[in-house]
Amino acid sequence: MAETGKEASLRNIGLEDVMYKRVPCEHPNQNMAFHVDEGSTAFWLEFVVKFHGGPGDIESVEVLHSGSSSFQPAKHNWGANRMLINTSMKAFKAPYDIKVVSKLNGHAVTANKVIPEFFEPGKLYESHVQLAYQNVAHSRVRIATKVMHTKNQDCAHPSHRIAGRQLQAKAEIDSG
Repeated sequence: MAETGKEASLRNIGLEDVMYKRVPCEHPNQNMAFHVDEGSTAFWLEFVVKFHGGPGDIESVEVLHSGSSSFQPAKHNWGANRMLINTSMKAFKAPYDIKVVSKLNGHAVTANKVIPEFFEPGKLYESHVQLAYQNVAHSRVRIATKVMHTKNQDCAHPSHRIAGRQLQAKAEIDSG
């Protein structure tokens, strides 16, 4: 975003408004898939939602196991990993249905019986569903740079003076 040789002055601006646009994740001819992590069992299931399309982040993921009447939320573990912990002392029964909801447009899809009864940890299971690509959002955010002057934005040091200065920056974030 900075011109060559002017990176330091950009870092020292302080707080500025930035406009960005989410870029939809597009996986042409590819349905959503679920990678079951190593170590997953009938008492602890960890997986990653792969190739999800749509306008951005996933709001929620829920799992329905065979014999259950309601979906259970899969908790965010780390990175893109989701986990379902069984505390009932009774093994979950596969196959598993997985419901995924898009954060930006609320579109929900359910991959029915996507993880089979005799699933293998470390394997990728492809579904027959994909999130919609509509309603890509534009957002305004404030970014903090190296030197922050939140109360006195007219600092005595000329390189820190940001009053009246505008930073026009565009950043496209690929959230897929």
